[in-house]
Amino acid sequence: MRDQREIVFRVLVQLGAFLEKARAESLKQSLDAQGGLAYIRSVVVNNKTFYKVLQQVGSYSQENNANQHAEELKRMGKLVFVEREEITRQVPELKGKVIVLDPGHGGNDPGASGPSGSREKDINLQVALLVKKLLLQEEASVRLTRESDTYIGLSERPALANSLQAQVFISIHMNGATVPQAHGTEVIYRQNPGCYKLAVVIQQHFRELLGLTDRGSKPDSRGLAVLRRAKVPAALVEMAFITNPQEEALFRSEATKQKAAQAIYLACLEFLKNH
Repeated sequence: MRDQREIVFRVLVQLGAFLEKARAESLKQSLDAQGGLAYIRSVVVNNKTFYKVLQQVGSYSQENNANQHAEELKRMGKLVFVEREEITRQVPELKGKVIVLDPGHGGNDPGASGPSGSREKDINLQVALLVKKLLLQEEASVRLTRESDTYIGLSERPALANSLQAQVFISIHMNGATVPQAHGTEVIYRQNPGCYKLAVVIQQHFRELLGLTDRGSKPDSRGLAVLRRAKVPAALVEMAFITNPQEEALFRSEATKQKAAQAIYLACLEFLKNH
């Protein structure tokens, strides 16, 4: 959450003047119980303090709109005030940001497989759904290229991010190798400064939360379709090697998947603070 300051102009109608404190509080409670919004203001007359109750009948971000409403009420014979106040609201960090997550593979394309039978496509989707849940808590607009075990064409994945003009597009994968010793996390990025920054923060949070070997952030030298065709900040994360028995075992754990999701979520937060 972040703080956001706003100016509001409240239109208030006076319902009582020169009231004793107990009477003013009773009137305010009655108005509040009816779903209204009331305020008590003190008035000093002949060195004695009295109270008046004001009921809010409008709240505006523009002063001229508040004044216009007040004038209409005054013509009806009401005693009206316009009060200006600066308020601080808690706004979700990612409110209004569009993020597209791409769980790699799916359907008849299982991706890489682990020595004990884990399938890359399943882990990719499980992590992506966890990331989505975290991002929705910050009121981001989140879309997944797939939310079930279906096949989505390589060109369709970045096309979704492009059509939504997403601020972030992250393709989520597990790595594979012909030798079981290969290990660690790496992030591939489309070669431009924005994509590089995104890849670096993803790699940083994976290193901090999972502690696997840091294989670095690397420019896309293979012309991967999901990155090459993306027109928005894009990166592809290889979370670990599913072909490595130790790393496969890690990702069979819900706790590890949650850490991986947290790493992607934190990377989105950090990257989008300045975008």
